[in-house]
Amino acid sequence: MGCTSWNGVGDDGSDSAMGQKNLRGEAMKVDRIMMREKILLDRLKELNPKAILFVGLGRALIGVGSQYTKNTVAIYSAKQIINTLISKGATKADALDDFQFSIECFWAGDNTPIISNDF
Repeated sequence: MGCTSWNGVGDDGSDSAMGQKNLRGEAMKVDRIMMREKILLDRLKELNPKAILFVGLGRALIGVGSQYTKNTVAIYSAKQIINTLISKGATKADALDDFQFSIECFWAGDNTPIISNDF
């Protein structure tokens, strides 16, 4: 079966039912990601409205957490940050550079996000 276009018809002219099912599955996956993001952001806003967030890296947000007696902050996946930068057009080398020099070393006080090294 060929690739499926948005109209549900395969590149090879095959039945569109399978294509529509795949598109629905992708849409549901995106909806779940967006819902998870919203739940995390709502929870973080409730626990620490001053928590710092990385703009444009919402898909890399994997949770909220804190150290004992410290503020609750956002937790981001290093791997997902890099993948997001690549998906926005950066080369792998540029994404790694941007991550290492602009994101990973970022510090703005007690509300700074945690980055999980999940490579």
